[in-house]
Amino acid sequence: MNILEIDCVSYATRVGFTAANELHELLQADPEALPFDQSALFLPIDVKDGDLEGTVMDMGAYVCKKGCDSGERMFRWLVGKSGEAVQWEDAPQPTVLALETFVSVCSKTHTKLRCLQIEAENRRMRPAPTPAPKIEDTIFEEHGSLGELEPHAVEAMKAWADKPQSIPTTVEPSNLAEPGAMSLGETVHSGSGQADQAAKDPDLPAAPKTPAERKSTARAKKPPAARKSTARAKTPAQRKSAPKGKAKSK
Repeated sequence: MNILEIDCVSYATRVGFTAANELHELLQADPEALPFDQSALFLPIDVKDGDLEGTVMDMGAYVCKKGCDSGERMFRWLVGKSGEAVQWEDAPQPTVLALETFVSVCSKTHTKLRCLQIEAENRRMRPAPTPAPKIEDTIFEEHGSLGELEPHAVEAMKAWADKPQSIPTTVEPSNLAEPGAMSLGETVHSGSGQADQAAKDPDLPAAPKTPAERKSTARAKKPPAARKSTARAKTPAQRKSAPKGKAKSK
């Protein structure tokens, strides 16, 4: 049976009644003379055999649900329910101790069992724990060296090495040596390729000239007077001291 299926009041009542009745029999002057199955000995009232179980269950409910906390209170409740004129001060000592035992054992047993049921309910409603992740799914997975290849990579490299290679042994000349290739100082906009393309397509704008081409063009456009010698002009003293032309022959 599941612990949640146990009736806490019924269980605590039967445990308390058994303990109280056993104590009452032990306190008798001659416990061997009384049969063990005579279960209503510690009750301060007369109870018929047919009403014994109902009376005991009412006592347990009075302790667990109503909060009865002493044997005297239980005694007065039983006497008031039966209508008998019996006083607590006149009750025998075994009956007083048995009632105190019943109240104490019944209350503690009910509280303890109810706490266990609450814990069981909480465990049942709590979600199942998440299983621990596999080691390969965590940061704790062991890895080899960064320079070490995986087994499949090692096999691939070995197969590639065993396979005959068809790599050409001669190196073709670089495209930089071909005619029309751009020089190191030229850009994609100043190379001869764009000039050739402009020559083929007259609608395209003229390609920009290089600095050397612009300099030669400027020299070609300079007027002839500007291309004379740039010797410094002589001062008047220098012109006077300069020798005159040859004398005319007579």
